[in-house]
Amino acid sequence: MKSQVYYTDARARYKRNLYDKLETIVKRSEILNCIEKNDLVAIKIHAGEPGNTTFLNPTFIRKIVEMVKEREAKPFITDTTTLYVHKRHNAVDYSISALKNGFSYSTVDAPFLVADGLIGDDYSTVKIDGEILKEVYIGSNIFNADALIVLSHFKGHEMTGFGGAIKNVGMGCASKRGKFHQHSGVYPKIIKEKCTGCELCVNRCSFNAISLINKIATIDEKKCKGCGDCLVVCKSSAIKTRWETKAEEFQKKMTEYAYGVLKTKKAKVGYVNFLINITPDCDCCDWSDVSIVPDLGILASKDIVAIDKASVDLVNKAPINPLGKLKDKIESKDKFYDLNKVNWRVQLEHGQKIGLGNMNYKLIKID
Repeated sequence: MKSQVYYTDARARYKRNLYDKLETIVKRSEILNCIEKNDLVAIKIHAGEPGNTTFLNPTFIRKIVEMVKEREAKPFITDTTTLYVHKRHNAVDYSISALKNGFSYSTVDAPFLVADGLIGDDYSTVKIDGEILKEVYIGSNIFNADALIVLSHFKGHEMTGFGGAIKNVGMGCASKRGKFHQHSGVYPKIIKEKCTGCELCVNRCSFNAISLINKIATIDEKKCKGCGDCLVVCKSSAIKTRWETKAEEFQKKMTEYAYGVLKTKKAKVGYVNFLINITPDCDCCDWSDVSIVPDLGILASKDIVAIDKASVDLVNKAPINPLGKLKDKIESKDKFYDLNKVNWRVQLEHGQKIGLGNMNYKLIKID
């Protein structure tokens, strides 16, 4: 049995803009039909690190909020605090950052509520029977919501290959304890011959785990939390993740966290992936590189695995942007692997294995 994934391309025209097309596929996919009158509906987003310019446009979120309100429910937009110490590390800083990035009530027509409390320690524990994990720690506002609508900006990611709905739920709904839980055992390494001693990683590290010794960056594994922040800031490609078997384990943990989140919602959840501004890096970066492929459109589904698999397939079929990060791999057939050398299939395959969703899908094109 194939899961249904609805897709509309990024073309806009007279009397048919992208907001109209978004509304059409959301209605056709019936992802909001699970919402009942007076439900508290968590709309999971990523508000973007200040300095990033390609996070999901707040006006798309407003359209979803309006549709939720039509069902006489009570929507709020939400995300959790970050593991690293920058401008979204606590609820105060994150709320200010969200406002600066356009996520005000006047723009999205709903309040922004940080899901895991003032300092990231407000969470609920969910018991699961995962291959690796037996319990997960979820932001309380997401745990307590009656329904969950997941809006994901689909893009590359240095630790999971790509970031889509699974990452938005698995990592994005976890409290700080949950993020530590997932990152434990994943450490970066320095390629000494490439290190220029620029100190970008030293200044970026939230845990004071990196220092210069003889003008070469050195990582103290006792202090390192494996957040991966140094990976994205290094301009000389001198920092890599020491994966060995850890890449697979990290993705499995993230996927099992997504399973734990969805266990609390049962059928009251829906997903929308935006394949617009498909950047090589996560929205946690305080910059945005150009897209690796052209804007492709919007997908909606009730199946978290199917929507991410369909998104990857669409990206892999698209032509490469000759001005982007993959300009030297213009014939790439596996774009997210070529970006980060990470086997992104693990999150999809493990998700299917544990009953999170189905990799087999039927793509239903909506004009």
